Amino acid sequence: MLCKYFLCEYLVGEATNSDAAENIDVMWVPRNAVTRFISIDTIFPPVLAVLAVLAVLEEQT
Repeated sequence: MLCKYFLCEYLVGEATNSDAAENIDVMWVPRNAVTRFISIDTIFPPVLAVLAVLAVLEEQT
């Protein structure tokens, strides 16, 4: 499995997949669901740290 991580914040409007053919193997999931699809021991540790911080911030709002 090849994973590329991007930390993005969508600012306006609604996110859409504008090229379904190119992104056929891409799956957008909520942050708290990532480990249902990717084993936690295979996720780059700094990415796990960011996900943990974002989860805490999300709980505070």
